[in-house]
Amino acid sequence: MITVNELAKYINREGTLFTTVGSISVPVRVSNVRLMFGRTDLLVHPLTGEGEAWVDLTRVKFHV
Repeated sequence: MITVNELAKYINREGTLFTTVGSISVPVRVSNVRLMFGRTDLLVHPLTGEGEAWVDLTRVKFHV
């Protein structure tokens, strides 16, 4: 089982969100994390522009 410390490591990280529409990708920052029905969701905000969305962890590729 994933721990709170393992989830917290995603907060404030930047990455690229790959959308489900075509091949669009958006640079994002993670502001929150939650476990939902066995999957990990991230609350992401675009680095430029507005809005936020909960997305599955597998849709975000993190920058090193």
